Amino acid sequence: SRSHPGLYTGLVRNIDFPLGEKVSGVSEKRGAIIIKAAWKKLQSFEYLKYHKSQALIKDEAGNCKLAIVGLVGLHVVSKISDNSLNPRARA
Repeated sequence: SRSHPGLYTGLVRNIDFPLGEKVSGVSEKRGAIIIKAAWKKLQSFEYLKYHKSQALIKDEAGNCKLAIVGLVGLHVVSKISDNSLNPRARA
């Protein structure tokens, strides 16, 4: 297990996501998948440009207000072993 560096240091001590791996070049063992999305509050003239959703957004006073947000970034990462990338490394 390794400690997660960065924002959650001190809150989360041990994170050990499973590795994925190709086995015999045919089957696979799926590893952990991490998905992160970034959204922005949209103005009405931007509605057609983005994939939209509704979100509650907290203002500086701590009040939540319903708003339309647009998807501006999406990262999908799958954790695999180095051996899956380079089959010769298994030898």
